[in-house]
Amino acid sequence: MTQQQDVFDLMRSRLPGLTRNQKRLVEFALQDRQSMAVSTVTELAEQTGVSPATIVRFAKELGFAGYNGLQRELRRGLRAELRGPDRFRRAHKADAATESVLSPAIRQEMENIAALQDHHDPATLAAAVRMVSDASRVVVIGSRSSASLANHMWFALTKAGLPADRSLSVDSHTYEQVDRLDPTGCAVVIGFPRYLAELGAVMAFAARTGKRLLVITDSPFSPFRGDVTLFAPVESSSFIAFHSAPLILIATLMSEIAADRPERTLMALQRFEELVERQGLFRTSHTQGVVS
Repeated sequence: MTQQQDVFDLMRSRLPGLTRNQKRLVEFALQDRQSMAVSTVTELAEQTGVSPATIVRFAKELGFAGYNGLQRELRRGLRAELRGPDRFRRAHKADAATESVLSPAIRQEMENIAALQDHHDPATLAAAVRMVSDASRVVVIGSRSSASLANHMWFALTKAGLPADRSLSVDSHTYEQVDRLDPTGCAVVIGFPRYLAELGAVMAFAARTGKRLLVITDSPFSPFRGDVTLFAPVESSSFIAFHSAPLILIATLMSEIAADRPERTLMALQRFEELVERQGLFRTSHTQGVVS
């Protein structure tokens, strides 16, 4: 497993093939990446003396669809490095006179969901479906803020009839669970900024021991990589990450996995409904009595 370049490493690696003005943009980015992350194309052109058209071509040369994509990655990288107190201080505060306190979070999550849609790769999602659906057993691993996502995916896997385990914090048992996977088993690691070293260590262990690995993370520039890697942005206007996009990605992945083996899914769902009926697990409008 190799660590992906960050966007600044990418810029440095492309330097020999860039024009003089594009090299000027790299120099500006390395000296003042925060300014580039927040400047419009027009503002950046004024600061660097490089035309807006050259700025857009520069972003495309780096593999982005345009300047907005490059700028989004610059912002993501900056936020990924922030510590909790810094995130809190920078958190957007709603203007009570003009918008709801919910507005900044909703606006940011809408941007995350739009980015998920824009960068969706059907081939990679299909590879993830194949890896998990064919697995003899799946271990889903998350820690701290990603633990709830791991638990959600584990729950969906078991509902669909797949043999699955979960590890919601990394300890010796996590390594045991991964080590016990046979060649057709699969480990799923979910991790976002700030990238936990313990999750990286588990991924390295899975790679060393030849286990199949699916990773769900936030960006192609994330240091977390697997045999298959899915991306869902978690940009936040708060000191905590926003997880609407990862939840949508996991729900879509699980829907496709369930549809891949409909007989298995229907058998598992029917078995659960029979248990519900026998045990009266859920209250309905016909349930008698009141719980005090």
